[in-house]
Amino acid sequence: MKKITWRWLVNSFGVVLLIVVVMVIAIAVSVHSYYYNGARQFLLSRSDSVATLLENYSKDSSADFSLQLRRVVEDYEYKDRSELMAIDGDKNVIITSSGFEPGDAPEMPDYDRAYSSQTGVGEYVGYIGNEKVMAITVMSRIISDDLSAMRYVVSLTRIDRQIGTLVLFACLLGAAILLFVLYSSIYFINSIVIPIGEVGQTAKQIAQGDFGVRLDVEKGLAELIRAAMPAKARREKQHPAKRSFQAIRIAVNDELGEVERLLGGVLPLLKPGGRLAIISFHSLEDRLVKTAFGEWARGCTCPPDFPVCVCGKTPKVKLVGKRPITASEEELNENPRARSAKLRIAEKR
Repeated sequence: MKKITWRWLVNSFGVVLLIVVVMVIAIAVSVHSYYYNGARQFLLSRSDSVATLLENYSKDSSADFSLQLRRVVEDYEYKDRSELMAIDGDKNVIITSSGFEPGDAPEMPDYDRAYSSQTGVGEYVGYIGNEKVMAITVMSRIISDDLSAMRYVVSLTRIDRQIGTLVLFACLLGAAILLFVLYSSIYFINSIVIPIGEVGQTAKQIAQGDFGVRLDVEKGLAELIRAAMPAKARREKQHPAKRSFQAIRIAVNDELGEVERLLGGVLPLLKPGGRLAIISFHSLEDRLVKTAFGEWARGCTCPPDFPVCVCGKTPKVKLVGKRPITASEEELNENPRARSAKLRIAEKR
């Protein structure tokens, strides 16, 4: 019994766990890509605007280009969100929008990549000091000794914090899903697996004659099973032996096997327009009939986005009625045993 319970938990919970882990990783990668691409597009759009403005100033012979360059950098509109730097031909930062002008040339991997790139654009994502940043350098289209490139730097600290919050939310959502699946699995085990195991244990006790009470002919087999059942099972509304007798009958008569063999060979015996009607009396039989009818009535199995059918499959039958036919109240009054009966009908095409 423990092996069955453990196997069920591993098969159900383990698969869901794998799906949730993949989902969380996919969300993390997607969110990271979304925010970083947003920061990248923001810097590139600013670089286009600044480059256009500087080109216009370079064409104006009456204006001092160096003075105009300083004004563009110092009056940079988005200095509260990113930093703009002007770099000369010796790879020195000559002006920054923050007003800080370093004496020594800082390490700028993005500048080196832009200098050697055919597009004239280089990017660096990493740490400058203790702060993680995204830096993009765009080589100047203006031929000037005063200007070699413009560098745009934005801090990723707040972006990484937002990404972490969303990933944490995804993890919490995944944990909630796992808890729900675990609870559902435990409920299934307690309501189905364990009772079935109890039935099997009862049958084993009957076969071995190992009971707390001795066989009493007057009580009969039903009372013997009742005596062997746990106290909780004896408190149920239905007789505790009902499931045992049902399990014994299904196993001895091989009822499910008979249904499967019938469904496997009956369809070729029908002529077009012929109808197959099957009455099932418990859920296990009905599930087999419902599944078989559904497969027969299903036509094309190609993915929905395929423009044309390539599998060539067509429906073999047409279902008569969307739902199974059950007994009416009048019939139940005359025949109470029909309460669990379900009639399903399929017509061969």
